[in-house]
Amino acid sequence: MPILKSVTYADHALGEFFKTASGMPWFSNTLFVLTADHAAQAMERIYNSSTGMFAIPLAFYCAGDTLLRGKNNMVAQQIDIVPTVLAYLHYKKPFFAFGENLLDNSVPHEAVSFINGNYQLIEGD
Repeated sequence: MPILKSVTYADHALGEFFKTASGMPWFSNTLFVLTADHAAQAMERIYNSSTGMFAIPLAFYCAGDTLLRGKNNMVAQQIDIVPTVLAYLHYKKPFFAFGENLLDNSVPHEAVSFINGNYQLIEGD
């Protein structure tokens, strides 16, 4: 698929970035947030559905923190990034954000999207 050339390039560029960054003194205390802008060409059937077409990766990584390990398939959306980062940083001042802290399992995690004149609410599995 034509998209694989750009995926290969992005993978290589991220690898080179992390190779360099891992040697920096700030690396183990830095929270990296990686996500996509939007979905791309689908290689698997599940991503050709009305919900799958909105699926993108979202990763939180801090080399010095074991809390952020492994893979979690919870429903999330990009508006969850700000509340998650602020909670991770133990930010206690008031702020306004539409999303939810993804590190808080006591709240439901859901995503809302709009396609072809219809709203979709995605929750659970």
